[in-house]
Amino acid sequence: MKGVIFINSPQLYNPDTRFVAHVSSIKSKTELFNILYKSLMLPDYFGFNWDALSDCLQDFHWITQQGILLVHDELPSLDDVTFHIYIQILIDAVNDWKEGEEHYFEIVFPENVESIISKYLNEK
Repeated sequence: MKGVIFINSPQLYNPDTRFVAHVSSIKSKTELFNILYKSLMLPDYFGFNWDALSDCLQDFHWITQQGILLVHDELPSLDDVTFHIYIQILIDAVNDWKEGEEHYFEIVFPENVESIISKYLNEK
């Protein structure tokens, strides 16, 4: 699937020409929203809820680089429902960006979780 990348050692992945946000040690929905708010430099109007996250991941007007990478250094440790919602929002955001737009969005995961994430990718 376009926009979803699996690599060995994602914590070392830092392409120069893109805005790169690394996230790790996520253990709750509250931590997820707070870490994404800080790492993606989300605007002050971010509402710390799923709808707000979805909206922000499909805009990025506050970031000057064209490419935005959200790098998961490890898989978030969230309950099943929260994890499913989060992954679906990421996939929807990646799919929303069209070629030639001002920005594009990609998500990165460790190689060792590809089978876990792939089952969500196959739902689309």
